[in-house]
Amino acid sequence: MIQDSGRADVAALLLRHLLDTYAGVQAAQEAGAEQLAAKVSPLLLLQCITQLLQAFQEQLLKAEPDVVLSFIDFALRGTNIAEVSPKKSNLQAPLIVPLPADGSHSQLPDGALDDETEAAADGSGSMEMSTELVCVALELLLALLEGHPDMTPSSHTLLHGIARFADHHAAGDVKVAKLAREVQLVLLARRHSARGPTAGKRASETSSPVQRGNALYNKALRLLQDPIVPVRAHGLTVLGDLVREADGVRMEAALVPALLDILIQIVQDEESFLYLNAIKVLAALARRRDSDSRTLGRLVDVYVGAISPRSLSMHASELDKRLRVGEALLLVIKQSEIQATELIAPLLSALASAYVPATLRSSVISVLGTTVEANPLRIAATGHAEQMALAMFDLLALELQGAKTSAEVDEKEKRGGAGMEDASKPAQLRRSAFHLLALLIRGSKHQIEALQQDRGPAESLSSLRLPNGSNLPSISANVDAHRAIQEAGPLLFDPAKAQMVERARTLSSYARAVDVDAVVQIQAGELLADLEALQVVYLQSNR
Repeated sequence: MIQDSGRADVAALLLRHLLDTYAGVQAAQEAGAEQLAAKVSPLLLLQCITQLLQAFQEQLLKAEPDVVLSFIDFALRGTNIAEVSPKKSNLQAPLIVPLPADGSHSQLPDGALDDETEAAADGSGSMEMSTELVCVALELLLALLEGHPDMTPSSHTLLHGIARFADHHAAGDVKVAKLAREVQLVLLARRHSARGPTAGKRASETSSPVQRGNALYNKALRLLQDPIVPVRAHGLTVLGDLVREADGVRMEAALVPALLDILIQIVQDEESFLYLNAIKVLAALARRRDSDSRTLGRLVDVYVGAISPRSLSMHASELDKRLRVGEALLLVIKQSEIQATELIAPLLSALASAYVPATLRSSVISVLGTTVEANPLRIAATGHAEQMALAMFDLLALELQGAKTSAEVDEKEKRGGAGMEDASKPAQLRRSAFHLLALLIRGSKHQIEALQQDRGPAESLSSLRLPNGSNLPSISANVDAHRAIQEAGPLLFDPAKAQMVERARTLSSYARAVDVDAVVQIQAGELLADLEALQVVYLQSNR
């Protein structure tokens, strides 16, 4: 009747009333007032809500955005995917039929909700329905934001709470997480757009560089909110032009925190096109003198910050986020050619923490190796190279002590056990540690060889002729060799330090002899050969 009369205003009032009633029924159930809750069927209320959204969706999105926001807040607030349990009442997790995934929100099939009732009777469909309810709410929110470009958290305070719920659901189901991250990006862009600079009148060639930069910034934020991926990728290209200050524009330093928030959010996107473009902009941002330390510091903070005892069992989405930021950090260090020595202290601190998962610790070692490759001389001069080597020694000592030996695994396989699976878990850390040690030792060998090539053959005082026709042995070559090494600064791995050399040899020999992982055995053997080659080159340079 309401649909035939076209009364969207009545539908809005009824929807608000149904939401309040459903919330009251849920509260009665949680309080144990079963008789009060039994007077109204929650399934009937949800069916009415679904039919209202089906019949008046376009009108409600345009004319009654506050009502739609109330439904979205209700759906996200009352549904916790991570905590839904099929053992609880089947009415605790509301049931709703999903809208089409293509975003068209067309007609729902008749009786679709009834088809799910039987599955929900024993609780088996509660998780699926809770997921679908959140998906419906997130898709509605994206459609609402697209239809109202001026809707921001400042103008609609309900969006603040919705943003927090979206952050929570970003760690849930894969389908929900994708929608939640898209909502996070749009709300983030809206918030920074409202707080950021205004371009005033349309920027033109006569505008100042700062005004043109502000106009470019606002244009990029608008493009990043588009649901089409290529359009968002173009928004990243516009941001890159702003950061590089191309075409005579100038970026204000005050925009750096907002840009970091947006880029770190996009780095988590599953679309590789967006991810790679965001990395390029981050690298360009790190090259700027007014933002390099803030860019790297923020990335490191997201990467290894907020570590606690609960981090050992962190959610897979949180771990994936940190690993993605670590990959971004790798590319930023490689592409920006910056002095990344300030990253080493917090990375070594995270590596020493017992609460960091093994996968994340292995990623940290990779980032440390990239800093060595990017600027070996500075790493050696600051003493960080020796700290890295000592940290790898300690890590290997602990890992080799806890790892099963090849003899133990062979014995377990004879008894019918899966020995290889048990011993393969910590192997990634041992592999990463040996790789970083190999970088340090080979880098030191290259340092010495480069010094020998630059020095060339010594001509001065090469020999002295005595009256009887014989020659004195050369003394300048030996003096020049020591002087050249001293002037060149410390080595990445100093072979003159007998304790470090002995420790590297002992750990490598033990790993090659007893480690069950074939890759670790090969790496240990190669490290022994590299260590011997370094010592030979070092002794030859001192002749």
